[in-house]
Amino acid sequence: MRSPVPDAGGGLAFAGTQPAEQTMGKESDSNHGEGNPEAAQEFNSGEQAFVNSPRGKKKIEEGPHVRTEEEAALLEAERLGRERAKGEDSAGRPKKQ
Repeated sequence: MRSPVPDAGGGLAFAGTQPAEQTMGKESDSNHGEGNPEAAQEFNSGEQAFVNSPRGKKKIEEGPHVRTEEEAALLEAERLGRERAKGEDSAGRPKKQ
C-alpha cells in the first residue's frame, strides 16, 4: 500500500500522482456556457470538408436510394412523424388530417 507524501502545496498526495488540475487537461480561460465555439467550429469545418469531398458527394447522391426491405419502415416512420406534427413541415407541406 502506498503512503501519502507531502506535496509542494503543503498537503499530502500519493507518490507518483499529480494534482487534479494538472491531470484534467487544459482549463479554458473563459466560460462559454452550454457550448464550446472552438469544438463547434472544428465540427462544422470537418462537416463542410466531407460534404465537398468526392466521397461526400457520392454519399449525398446515394442518400435518397432506399433498399426495398427498408422502404416500408421508412414510410411508417414518416407517417408517425406527420401524425405528431403541429403544422407545416420544413418543406411547407400542410399537416395531413
